[in-house]
Amino acid sequence: ACCLERFAGDNCVSSGFETHMTPDFAIAAPILARNPQESKILLASVERLAAHGPVFLADGGSIEGFTDRLSEFSDVQVQVTPGSGPRLLAQVRLALASASESGCSYILYTEPDKQWFFENRLSAFLKFYSSQKTDVGIYVPARNPISFRTFPAGQQTPERLFNTLAAETLGAVQDYLYGPLLIRRDLIPYLEPIPADIGWGWRIFLLTIACRLGMPLVPWEADLPCPIEQRGEDDARSRTYRLEQMAQNVRGLALGRRYLLPSE
Repeated sequence: ACCLERFAGDNCVSSGFETHMTPDFAIAAPILARNPQESKILLASVERLAAHGPVFLADGGSIEGFTDRLSEFSDVQVQVTPGSGPRLLAQVRLALASASESGCSYILYTEPDKQWFFENRLSAFLKFYSSQKTDVGIYVPARNPISFRTFPAGQQTPERLFNTLAAETLGAVQDYLYGPLLIRRDLIPYLEPIPADIGWGWRIFLLTIACRLGMPLVPWEADLPCPIEQRGEDDARSRTYRLEQMAQNVRGLALGRRYLLPSE
């Protein structure tokens, strides 16, 4: 089991929109705007995100004009992901590789639509990161129990089951699935050989690899509630999607456990 170092971030709360620059990191995110409404939401979210550091985006085939608008933001670089087939991992790889080329020691991966997190918690998380030692593999923002319960029941159940299942490998029962990860740059190449259809399981794969390499995972537990507009997403389609995500995460865990490391 991997050694986890624990930190509770509940008291590290910022109010309103704050600009905070922590040195030696860059931000990477996949992005996709399928319609004008999504475009508007994502543009506002990326604008908030870019206040925290340089942002490298990999677009998955958005509507016309969206990437041009993104390019207007300072400290934002966007590339269109080439090829066809499953897109998510290709976007993640491209965004992370672009951020790695900046020479930073750590890369903040995030989904680009977490505007509330960018405005209300990201500064506190980055302040925590800047105070830590440098041998950490991955910093993991984690929902505390109260905020976890604000998510739809059909999301809580599979995620709780997965977090319990993953504890044997990753070292503790905690929330691994909120989304953002602050990743040590030299872990990024380990994503190259995994199958393109692993979907969201790439995150768990990389957490598992970090553990096996002896790079600590450091959770940052905080009040990270479900956005109000998403709390009602609990219909049959949403519950099926969450089960599919759980299957991808289990696959990532298994692949990470059996992956042959260079030292083996």
